[in-house]
Amino acid sequence: MKNFIFNKTILIRIISVVIIFAIWELNSQAELFKIIFLDLPNSFFPSLKDIFQEFFIEIKYNNYLQDLYTTLWRVFISFGLATILGISVGLLSARYKVLNDINFYTFEFCRQLPAVAIIPFAIIILGIGSEMKIFVSFFGCFFPIYLSTVQSLQNIDETLLRTATKYGWRGNNLLFGVMLPASAPSIVSILRVTLTISLILIITSEMIVGGEGLGSRLVLKERSFNFKGLYAETLSLGIIGLLLNYTFYWLTSKIIFWKPKLDWSRN
Repeated sequence: MKNFIFNKTILIRIISVVIIFAIWELNSQAELFKIIFLDLPNSFFPSLKDIFQEFFIEIKYNNYLQDLYTTLWRVFISFGLATILGISVGLLSARYKVLNDINFYTFEFCRQLPAVAIIPFAIIILGIGSEMKIFVSFFGCFFPIYLSTVQSLQNIDETLLRTATKYGWRGNNLLFGVMLPASAPSIVSILRVTLTISLILIITSEMIVGGEGLGSRLVLKERSFNFKGLYAETLSLGIIGLLLNYTFYWLTSKIIFWKPKLDWSRN
């Protein structure tokens, strides 16, 4: 029965994608988009065949792999730094209330500030190289990770804490042996979100200042009205995002193995 439900779920998901592709192809062949958007050129909605052909051409030629490598290492560095510092500072703030009080208003202000708003300042200070793009991505990821760490530690079940304390867990042993493992699933959930945010901010920075990277390729395709290439680049970004997300989910599910998976949905 469980395998039947699993196969049914996969089938439904595949069918939904096929329907979207069918609608796109119908729109491309019959030019249905001109009913609403009269001024758009015929090439604005290329066929799926043309898009996938352009997709494989972009991968094989035009330095795509080099740009992919550049974008991904920027994502990994900024996300890694934000994760390490966000969790570390969050642990210290949860452990020492005075530290949380010191940085509370500053961090709250920075958390509400859109990361893209600091791009002009980052360009002035750091230039238009990788350092600027990594910093912008780090800025956008650090504060959600920090806040999630603090709140996860503060919202641990009191019964768990009382039980651990009764059995002699105190201080750092309580923090790292009980509180951190209990809050790890919540922290990992925000890490999945911030990984996507990191990719978005790196791509945005590359689109704004240019240079190497996948974001710059998008702008070049748009400025040359290469719609097939534009859709192909967008498709590649979506695939990269999916691979990053599911790879991260698979890795963390192996590490955070003690968290049960609850499904409240109804078939």
